[in-house]
Amino acid sequence: INRYEGKRYDRESVRVNTANGLVEAQAYLATRESMKKYFGDRFHVNLIHELWLRKRIEQFIKKRTRPGEETADAELERRADRELLATTERDLVISHYHSDAVSDYYLEHELDRPRPSIKYLYSDPNAKSFIENYLELVVKQVLLNQLDDKILSRYRFELEHMRSSERYFKRSVSILVALQMINAAGAVEMIIDEALEAMPYQKHDLIDYVKYAVQAADSLFDSRVARSHLERIRANFQPGLIPLGTEIELSNLGPAAVEPQMSIQKKFDPIYDSFKYF
Repeated sequence: INRYEGKRYDRESVRVNTANGLVEAQAYLATRESMKKYFGDRFHVNLIHELWLRKRIEQFIKKRTRPGEETADAELERRADRELLATTERDLVISHYHSDAVSDYYLEHELDRPRPSIKYLYSDPNAKSFIENYLELVVKQVLLNQLDDKILSRYRFELEHMRSSERYFKRSVSILVALQMINAAGAVEMIIDEALEAMPYQKHDLIDYVKYAVQAADSLFDSRVARSHLERIRANFQPGLIPLGTEIELSNLGPAAVEPQMSIQKKFDPIYDSFKYF
């Protein structure tokens, strides 16, 4: 960031008073107006609120799930519990943008709920034939969610500057990268097969499959592959007022409405023509 010194910020040598006495440090000085101009107000307000709220959610789960344990398995189970609460966490973050801080009471009220279970389905004859298919979907969905989270946390700045409108889904690009990684990874089907083989559903519950998928996602994620997909999307990025997927949903051609299927199938839609996505 040295190239911006004197243009967007000033730097000074300062002495900071710490618990161990005075420490020499470098202070980067900038005004709120200049930071807002170059980086946007979201980074000044919303991002701070979101990160602080997510940190408090993490602390809540740590106190509730296997409290006091510092093992790798305990941490993995906390991450799995957080995955099961992901919709609630998302709703908390979205509903409190541009608003005051969330109280501890409200946070606990929203998050303190029983862990989801599917064991009651094991004795249901109507559900029995679908359980393994459902668990396959669970593992794949958790893999997708975990990859998306890793991409978003690692490339947050780049992704924020690729958004075309606040009206559209915030994670469109990160989800797209995660989908491309899953579709290209031959190990995904092997992960699913091993999960079902190692954990017969009669002896396990939903949390076990979520834990398995969370751990598998750590091995599946490759930052170099994620960056390669992200750079390709950015190089071909043509933002507009039409959300991703509209032409596929509205066109009678379905997936053939966009390349490469348009050329492969030699299709042409006279109404929705020349859409280009990544």
